[in-house]
Amino acid sequence: MRLCVSKTGDSYETYITVNQGQIMCHTGTEVFQIRADEKESRKMRCSPTSDGSYEQAYFYEGFESVKEIISATDVIRIKVDLYSYGSVVFEFKPIGRALPSNFKSPLM
Repeated sequence: MRLCVSKTGDSYETYITVNQGQIMCHTGTEVFQIRADEKESRKMRCSPTSDGSYEQAYFYEGFESVKEIISATDVIRIKVDLYSYGSVVFEFKPIGRALPSNFKSPLM
């Protein structure tokens, strides 16, 4: 599994890609649970890819997911529902980068 945070223009997006299985994603459904370090986990909705691929899905709450991921210092845990595998928890090590000082939330 791969977790990616990317910048497109003035906004950020977060998506995951799996090597095996299919992400059970339908627009607006709560498929992900994200937990940064030992904070409470948060449910997040997903948004499927435009080509219909089930190996990749975007976090519907783009900025909020970026904020959660970047705030982690020790571990990022993401629980996702995969077809034929059920709920699976993946762990990622933060890379230690922070949001730029001039970053503005698209929600503000």
